[in-house]
Amino acid sequence: MRLINTHTRAFEEFYGSKVPKYAILSHTWGQEEVTFLDWADPTTVMQKSGFIKIIGACEQARNDDYSYIWVDTNCIDKSSSAELTEAINSMFAWYSKADICYAYLSDVPTFKPLSYAKEFRQSRWFRRGWTLQELLAPDRVVFYAADWSRIGTRSTLVRHIAEATGIGITYLSSAPNTATATQVDWSEVRSPLCHKASIAERMSWLSRRETTRIEDMAYCMLGIFGINMPLVYGEGPRAFLRLQEEILKTSDDHSLFCWSWAMSNNQISLLAPRPHSFLEASPYRPNQLSVRPSTYAIANSRLSIRLPLIQCWSSYIAVLNARLGGLPYVGIALRKDALTSVFSRASYPDVPIPLVSSIHYPHLPPTDMFTPVRHADSESTRSPSLTNRTQCKAGALLSFGLAGRSSARSKFIEIKTFPPNRFSQVDSILVICPADYCQVLGPNWLQRMTRTAAGFIGATIVEFTISPGMKEMILFAVTTQNKDSYLIPQWHYCELAGFLSESEINGLRIENALPLEAFQTFEKILCDPEYATKINDSNLEGRVSVEQARYGFTTTNASMLMHFELSLYETAK
Repeated sequence: MRLINTHTRAFEEFYGSKVPKYAILSHTWGQEEVTFLDWADPTTVMQKSGFIKIIGACEQARNDDYSYIWVDTNCIDKSSSAELTEAINSMFAWYSKADICYAYLSDVPTFKPLSYAKEFRQSRWFRRGWTLQELLAPDRVVFYAADWSRIGTRSTLVRHIAEATGIGITYLSSAPNTATATQVDWSEVRSPLCHKASIAERMSWLSRRETTRIEDMAYCMLGIFGINMPLVYGEGPRAFLRLQEEILKTSDDHSLFCWSWAMSNNQISLLAPRPHSFLEASPYRPNQLSVRPSTYAIANSRLSIRLPLIQCWSSYIAVLNARLGGLPYVGIALRKDALTSVFSRASYPDVPIPLVSSIHYPHLPPTDMFTPVRHADSESTRSPSLTNRTQCKAGALLSFGLAGRSSARSKFIEIKTFPPNRFSQVDSILVICPADYCQVLGPNWLQRMTRTAAGFIGATIVEFTISPGMKEMILFAVTTQNKDSYLIPQWHYCELAGFLSESEINGLRIENALPLEAFQTFEKILCDPEYATKINDSNLEGRVSVEQARYGFTTTNASMLMHFELSLYETAK
């Protein structure tokens, strides 16, 4: 390890247990940084603005009784690719082993006790990729303004840092450093708090940041994920895919797959195309269960993986051993190529899906599948369902049990909706309320409810044709409930068999043909989920079993969806 002697300003190199206690500098790079070669030429080095920064760091370290300091700009010989690779793969450890880290904020002119908070939170230092590990790895971090006036420590500024970075306070805490040794104990293995965060949560921290080189968005995370890999500058976005491939080799945390689509439709891999895809992924956690971990293998640009599959109409949901907060399991939408049998990430829903409570990962048989590792460039991968994903304000994702020969999907022959054309066979989405209010046309009862009923969002009647030729009607509706000044959407359904006669149902399809008393009851079903539940519980003629997830979810284009699992009773209830 190459260190700067704070008294002589000369380089000194140390190896293994001979490394002395040292301070370390964290900063954002400017236009005139001092390189390793510059440091050997006093004439050149003193003409650069970066020299003043290094001298200030040396003086601060010397005042704090440190004889050595490490600075990334000039302590690494970047003309040597081997040394650069070693340094980047070792950097997290170097910051972790430092006795103190000076975080130098060049865009905060000076510390102002009464007005520092806003400038501090808005500093460029909190938006750069490399400074993420420099914030998390050391035991002690002290922040300084551009004039080297002290702003505070990571502990005293923790709430401001959490707000600026989106990192939970739990991961910003550190135990007091009570070491008195004069040398670094490289045999001691300290597990950083950040390693306790889920893969998705760590990725979400990165999603808020940027680097000058696109590859560095992956390389700056090596230590945070505890992995090593070679550097290939020039590979572009491929670096981030390689990072995820390396994570798969050391972790079975399925939150790695809990990313959301950007507004692009060529993202077919289970691996995210860019860090920004994890912007909303912070709440996802792996389930701590005693189950056989998933096995992964990558060959021929394919990822081999075993996951349970739920059958939708013509697509699938892969069940992940991951959860959203305190909810049950989540899944991701997949589609299957009919020719190659390769599964790929579906374009819609484009976010992880909170599943119904009966889905319990340890009890589900897995399916062996191959998925692409890289994302597609061809126009041929465009999903035909992109129009639908922009037309749904509120809807339902319908599934039909586990994929396989015994799947209930084979018993459902046809789905019709009233108003018509509200079910997408491609992504198994039932539109309950279109995004465009002008499209809320159809039967009089629906137009009347949309205009007059408080809290009513929309409704759709679904006619299921079930083998062998039986039909059953189910109403799906969405309303809102005011809770703490927020409008909370509520999904509910009502089995119409046994409640309305066939002639009355036919009347609902086109006109308001119900008697007044029956229509008033029907309006109550539309607006009151609890009343609809009572109807379902007392209905003994239904053949379709419906299970509703506890919570809905919102897609990237603000569609509100809810997962519903459908199956068949052997006989009527």
